[in-house]
Amino acid sequence: MIFSTAPHYKSPRLEIHPARIRENAASVLELCASHGVDVACVTKVASAHPAVVRAFLDAGCKMLADSRTENLRAIREMGYKGPLMLLRLPAPSRAQEVVEVADVSLVSAFATMKSLSDAAGIVGRKHKGILMVDVGDLREGVWPDRAVALAKESLELKNFELVGLGCNLACFGGVMPSLQNMQQLVSLRNTCRNETGLELPILSGGNSSGLPLLASGKLPKEINHFRIGEAIVLGRNVLDRSPWPGTRQDTFVAVAEILEVERKASVPIGNRGQDAFGGTEEFVERGNRMRAICNLGRQDVVVTGLEPAEKGIEVLGGSSDHLILDIEDCKRSLRVGDEIRFFPGYGALLALATSPYVSKQVV
Repeated sequence: MIFSTAPHYKSPRLEIHPARIRENAASVLELCASHGVDVACVTKVASAHPAVVRAFLDAGCKMLADSRTENLRAIREMGYKGPLMLLRLPAPSRAQEVVEVADVSLVSAFATMKSLSDAAGIVGRKHKGILMVDVGDLREGVWPDRAVALAKESLELKNFELVGLGCNLACFGGVMPSLQNMQQLVSLRNTCRNETGLELPILSGGNSSGLPLLASGKLPKEINHFRIGEAIVLGRNVLDRSPWPGTRQDTFVAVAEILEVERKASVPIGNRGQDAFGGTEEFVERGNRMRAICNLGRQDVVVTGLEPAEKGIEVLGGSSDHLILDIEDCKRSLRVGDEIRFFPGYGALLALATSPYVSKQVV
């Protein structure tokens, strides 16, 4: 027999462990509730897979959030009746889709709010919005000195209601949540209240990156909402990717199948130009090494975000279709047809869950 182990399922595949995700969600939700913080559980990184959605709900989640209207619609079609939040700033051209599937959106422009109001009027409902404020990370959000004016403008809209302020941190700029930037959001909400008369009951203090500040007891009590994905689905402190207390990190497993096993040089031979993606990789001379090629590539995954589950296996890189591994120090004797497992990081999981070429298996 050629194969040392015949796969029971197709590869490449993403194995999903909903019981472990539910355990993580329950732990994070309990922590937030003990500090008076509501949570929108983010389904984005798993492409709103039904098993992940059910795990969130079984853990007690009361609001779900995603950045794609397609995913929000899929959640509705699963029978979910609770509130849905759209994370990505809505495109005015898709306002109709947004108001049909989302109850609340994150917004930062009057033109967007107007488009949502007009679309909501057509379907006979009122759409809610959280005004995003940029407190330093330099991703989405109105600059703080413009927040009051925009909140005032929202009062002109018949079918749009501003229900709070929010911010995003530790994303584009990597700026960490702090007492200072959280207090800035609180103060700005108070000013907006005084200037507009709006209640603005929601203060959405960011994503998983806010958990360390919350756990330390230093989060201002006025911050009452978080949008949390990675800390639940991967059990990680997103500020340094260390394990988050009370969670598991083996919630998702990527599985690839070996297509080739050969002993090869560790440095390319011949004159070199750019690789297939325009890069010029640096190689270290390590002599001849045993290598394996697997059926997982950059069209499916961020290869640098894969952590081999077995010791002695090293990810060297990948092309669009192939993952290249150093298996010289692996204790297991690997052959063509064998499967290798990896724990994906956030970027790797995002790609794996989205790729139509990676099968999904609920364990």
